[in-house]
Formats: sequence, structure tokens, C-alpha cells
Amino acid sequence: MKKSVIPAAFAAVLMLAGCESPVAQPGPDANPYDAEFITNAEQIIMFDRAEGELAETQAESVEIRNFALDLVRQANEVDAQIKPVAKQLGIRLPDVLRYDLRVRLGHMRYQHGLDFDRTYVDDQVASHVEWFRMAEAMPASGASEPIKTIAAESSTIIKRNTDRLLVLQRKMMIAGL
Repeated sequence: MKKSVIPAAFAAVLMLAGCESPVAQPGPDANPYDAEFITNAEQIIMFDRAEGELAETQAESVEIRNFALDLVRQANEVDAQIKPVAKQLGIRLPDVLRYDLRVRLGHMRYQHGLDFDRTYVDDQVASHVEWFRMAEAMPASGASEPIKTIAAESSTIIKRNTDRLLVLQRKMMIAGL
């Protein structure tokens, strides 16, 4: 019986990717709250970018493709705010997705059309809820003021995007997709 090498190759890629750091490395001027926020924020931003690239060719709905483009633009804008703060605090940004996001992204690569659309919206709702919860916790945390500011400013964008995603989700449910 001949075994497929695809699962083994996929596992090897995931293990090799794990050799890099999915966690921001705090510098001497950063506190743990800053590093945690930056790690989670960068993970979500990298995930949004990767899913957005897939949406360009794999989404069936023009509305989903347009949302993905808009989301990638917004992710880049927030990233542009985070990078100088990370540099100022001496935090080295994560350079690889954490394992659970790599797995989710791996599954997305094999989906097309309506299957992709449903999974994309569900994944984005989950990552937006994760970001929103993280941003809500910042004012009470020991994070630095620049991090708290980024969290507060991003909350408005996250709320608006979550509302848009929930509308898309309802549309798909009503249409029976």
C-alpha cells in the first residue's frame, strides 16, 4: 500500500515554520503586556493578510473579496502604527504565524467558492472577537500608553468590521449557503 507524501510534507513545513518565533521578543524597555499585545496583534494582522490573499482567488462572492481587500488595507494601517512603537520599546515582532492560525490557513488553502466564503467569514469573526477582547483588556492592563492608544483606536475599526462580518454571515445563512 502506497502512502501519500502530502500530509508528511505539510507536517514538515509546519515544523520548519515553527523554528522561527511566533512570539514577539520583548526588549529592555517593554513590559510583558506590551509584548503580549504586539504578539497577538501581529499574529492577527499576518493572518488577515494571508487570508486576504487567498480570498482574491478563492472567494466566490465579490462582497467577500472586497471585504478582504479592505481588511488587508486596514491591517496594514494598524501594522504601520504598531511597528514604530515596537521598535521604540525594543520589541522584535513575531515572524511566523502561531500554530493554530497556520492550521486554519492550511485548511483555507483547500477551499474554494462558497466553502471558502463561509470559512473565511467564520475565521474573521473569530479573529475580530479575539482582537476586540484583547483591546478591551488594555486599559486595565499594565501596558504602556502607546499600546493602550493603538488598542483603543483599533477597537472602532474592529467593531465596524465585526458588524459587517455578522451581516455577511446572516446573508449566507438566509440564502442557505
